[in-house]
Amino acid sequence: MGSYHGRVGFETFSHRKSILKKYNWIDLPMRYHPYKEWKDAVISRVMR
Repeated sequence: MGSYHGRVGFETFSHRKSILKKYNWIDLPMRYHPYKEWKDAVISRVMR
C-alpha cells in the first residue's frame, strides 16, 4: 500500500485544529466586547 495509505499518512497530511462548541440558548451577548455602560450595570447588578 505504501506509506501514504495508512494512519500515519493520514496524520501527516491532516492539520489538527481546535473546535469551540457554543450554545446560543445560554450565551449572553453582554459577555463580549464592546462593553458599554448598560452592560456594566447589568453585570454588576447580577453579581451582587
